[in-house]
Amino acid sequence: MVYDELISNKGTDQFQFLKDGNPVVYFKNYDDFIHRLRVVEPSCKTLEQGASSQKKADSTWYGTPNWEKSLELADTGWREMTPKLITAVEKVQDEVFRLLPHLDVTRDYVGECFDMGEYMSGEPEYWRKWSHVGQEKPTVFITMNAAVSCSVDTKTIIQRGSAMISLCGALELLGYPVQITVIHYVTHSGKYRAHAKVLPVKMPGEVIDYPRVAYAMAHPSLLRRSFFRIYEWPKFYSALGVGAGYGYPSDPPKEILNELLDSPKHSIYFGSIRYGEENHEFIEKHGEVAWVLREVKKVFGEGSNVEL
Repeated sequence: MVYDELISNKGTDQFQFLKDGNPVVYFKNYDDFIHRLRVVEPSCKTLEQGASSQKKADSTWYGTPNWEKSLELADTGWREMTPKLITAVEKVQDEVFRLLPHLDVTRDYVGECFDMGEYMSGEPEYWRKWSHVGQEKPTVFITMNAAVSCSVDTKTIIQRGSAMISLCGALELLGYPVQITVIHYVTHSGKYRAHAKVLPVKMPGEVIDYPRVAYAMAHPSLLRRSFFRIYEWPKFYSALGVGAGYGYPSDPPKEILNELLDSPKHSIYFGSIRYGEENHEFIEKHGEVAWVLREVKKVFGEGSNVEL
């Protein structure tokens, strides 16, 4: 099958290829995501074990008993989680505040602090100025990789996502606009090494829609039904040319992540979770909130005055 023939500009039958040759599905926005879930019809013949997204099963692993219920939740949102999330935001707000920079540092020909190192290096602007960050704070880009191992339980998925949503809510309360993107990146052993999906959940300036954000970041069915449904689309699956299975949770190389998101430096990336590996073990030992705060520290530094 010629891959160019699979790329259509007519709506649902649309995916692209990254620079490394691997396919990616970009959703225009959350409503486009819901539209595709409604119109894409998977084939039970697509996978040897059948289309997982359609299986009627105990909701312990899937999070929902059937496909119809997961589609309803994806559209209307996970409303019962909203009160819990708002309470969690209030709990982590002080923790997040302590991690963020509160002073802006600039260099000039005059200033408040003499920088000997810059002076000796011949830099003409060897004075530093310190000022409080104003009301217009930079956008913080939050990206979550929804890929997790099949052995990771639903409790971990829910608590991990809830902690991330709490971070987003706390940042917004502190005056930082937040952009939320959920990706799904897995590797394969077949013809193509990997495939990805990119779902914009919230843009800067938009109010957090907690029910929908809760489904996208914390509900097991986002991965195990919704994203599986897109993977089961016959054209997409046949283009991948992979064997049976849904792929291995993986984190894209930095250059591919930058290509997927095109985000500036003040971005916080929450990676995939493979059962028994570092992220999973840290969460099991210290909890999801500690893991989220650890990732924030990697970007901003604890008590740091770094310039955003």
